Amino acid sequence: MQNPNISIVILTYNRPDSIIRNVREILDISIEEVELIVVDNCSDVPVTEILSGFDGVRIIRLEENVGVAGRNIGVSEANADIVITLDDDVFGLTDRDIRKILRLFNKRNKLGAINFKVIDDETEEQINWCHHRKIEDWCDVTFSTYEISEGAVAFKRLAFTKAGAYPDYFFISHEGPDLAIRMMNIDYDILYVPDIVVRHAHAPEGRPSWRRYYYDSRNIIWLAARCYPIQLTLKRLFIDLSALFVYAVRDGFVTYWAKGIKDGFLGTPKVYKDRVIMSKQTIKRYRALEKYNPSFMYMFRKRVFRKNVNI
Repeated sequence: MQNPNISIVILTYNRPDSIIRNVREILDISIEEVELIVVDNCSDVPVTEILSGFDGVRIIRLEENVGVAGRNIGVSEANADIVITLDDDVFGLTDRDIRKILRLFNKRNKLGAINFKVIDDETEEQINWCHHRKIEDWCDVTFSTYEISEGAVAFKRLAFTKAGAYPDYFFISHEGPDLAIRMMNIDYDILYVPDIVVRHAHAPEGRPSWRRYYYDSRNIIWLAARCYPIQLTLKRLFIDLSALFVYAVRDGFVTYWAKGIKDGFLGTPKVYKDRVIMSKQTIKRYRALEKYNPSFMYMFRKRVFRKNVNI
């Protein structure tokens, strides 16, 4: 498709049922000129076989599972100025949502990304809350954020590419805030917009239980090396790695937490070569947003005493 109004990029890996449902829903969208791209992160059964009965889908098959770099490839291949990226188990986009997204980007020239509201596919409770505010106070309010919910977000493609896309060596975890900071550095805004609602089914395939503890710990260190000034580095490393240690002890994954920290520091020299520190204006905006951060005790009660925390 040469001149679509919007491109939708779905990254998928070993979830045949999810990708069939997702593609079927998107193809039912009635708005014309919607480009659909599926990036297959080297699934065991090629997605070209799984989606053989569907027309109007462009499939990019990768030779290996490259993690978040697959999104970069999908966005680079998109033809529209506005690109939505979805996980394969995130559903529910409608014609109304597409129109809302297009209106917002047309209205605000310096809008770089729109985060969607994510609800559980079965319970309809809000989940995947990555924003540093109290969910009960802010879940239904539009606001600026320094987070990007990678599998449920719309981008201005120019902002995505100018900011440098996702760091491919992160593989997964913390690539969202890294990209958000780099977008802020070039004067783009990132919004959370609750009017755009998607459903997350939490498909278990391709989601190992240890993943969060290893990649979160490693990539927190790499995010700091790539973006943070020294004071923010010390603050975030202490708070975030300590919190992850508590979760790892609680859930029995201390070994993966420790390995993540080891690999994080060992890989820092390589990551530091790509360092683009937060600008003075970005630091000012970041600190203004930090004023909304919940207290330590609030987060302690909410995270530590809940076994199943969807972050």
